[in-house]
Amino acid sequence: MIESLDLNLYALNNRSNVAYDFNNIKPIEGAKFYIDKTRTGKSSITETTSGIYRVENTFSFDSPFFGSNFDFLGINIVMNSKSIDDETNIKKSIYNSAVPTLYLGIQTNE
Repeated sequence: MIESLDLNLYALNNRSNVAYDFNNIKPIEGAKFYIDKTRTGKSSITETTSGIYRVENTFSFDSPFFGSNFDFLGINIVMNSKSIDDETNIKKSIYNSAVPTLYLGIQTNE
């Protein structure tokens, strides 16, 4: 059973000469979208008439790109669910992507 979706944004780089620990990376901004309609939060998911869920959220954060070596905005969506058999928590990354800051109209300190 799906409980929620986590949408997180990350500042990343693709330079091989820069050490980067992906295990300890922290998001620059994130939001949790609950599927269960009985739970409340500032971010939510609405179901359209066609049965497709729609997620709406505006992220607002100070740019980590100016004066840094980051040149990508990483996007990760994680599905949080519970096993039907034993109700253990399951997290599964369902979408990962990265957008070059060039496409965002942001200049970095290269």
